[in-house]
Amino acid sequence: MKELLLENPRIGMRELSSELNVSCAIVHNILTDHLDLRRVIMRIVPKELDFVQKNYRKQMALDMLHRTSTDPTFMKRIITGGSTWVYDIH
Repeated sequence: MKELLLENPRIGMRELSSELNVSCAIVHNILTDHLDLRRVIMRIVPKELDFVQKNYRKQMALDMLHRTSTDPTFMKRIITGGSTWVYDIH
């Protein structure tokens, strides 16, 4: 697994899982516990937001805080997409 990561540090867990024919849970366990790697997600965001964007983000954050306080399972049901798993090899 370490060789695959050195060849392509941006390889995803699913790709590693498929390449090595093991589950994603096993891949995650090896990466974090045995290889002492951590996940780093980088995303480029605008340096300055306009008023509408700031207000929208504030409303979304307040809505999520409210939902979290009224439904303890809310955070577990959030699905994110389009992220890339990049492993930081020390």
